[in-house]
Amino acid sequence: MFEKLLKPQEFRWPQPGDQLLREATHWESGVRFADHHIARDSHIWDGYVRGASVLVDHCKQHDIDRHDLAYVIIFNYRHGLEVAIKWVLDRYGRYVDIRDRGQNHDLATLWRMCKRVITELGGPGDDAALDAVEKIVLEFHALDPTSFAFRYSKSKKGKTMELPDIVVDLVNLQEVMEGVNNFFIGVDGQLDSASSAAEF
Repeated sequence: MFEKLLKPQEFRWPQPGDQLLREATHWESGVRFADHHIARDSHIWDGYVRGASVLVDHCKQHDIDRHDLAYVIIFNYRHGLEVAIKWVLDRYGRYVDIRDRGQNHDLATLWRMCKRVITELGGPGDDAALDAVEKIVLEFHALDPTSFAFRYSKSKKGKTMELPDIVVDLVNLQEVMEGVNNFFIGVDGQLDSASSAAEF
């Protein structure tokens, strides 16, 4: 009945034989999951941040979509930031005796540990950039302390999530997060070099 209401050329309808993860017939249309956690973490970090940026670019061309995509964009940036912080802790935390970062989404707590790794292992760096990134991390933490605010409309207790009553500039968000992401890429290189030297 519903199939007759939908035009086949406009709507894809579920079909017998549909399979979620099917082997690709062409390399160009397929993807293979990384089999090592470090490579997978790298893809996840880059994927969330890049995905958010791609969606902002889409909204620049199709502005009506911004109302739906804003939540996904902000969640992607938040999660990409969380993965970047955890990347630093997982790879370099042991050099400053941080062995357990915990299993949570608390950006403020994770950042305190991350900042310690950056300053103690990395040595002198760009303090202005470090302070700017800290401000963004803490802003994200205040906005979404448990990583739920942009995934669901209501909390576990059934209360509508409170979000800022402003018109958010998505292009500014994109630019700011590009800077934050570049900072973490640079930090990774700096800490990789410092940790390699520490092992000799």
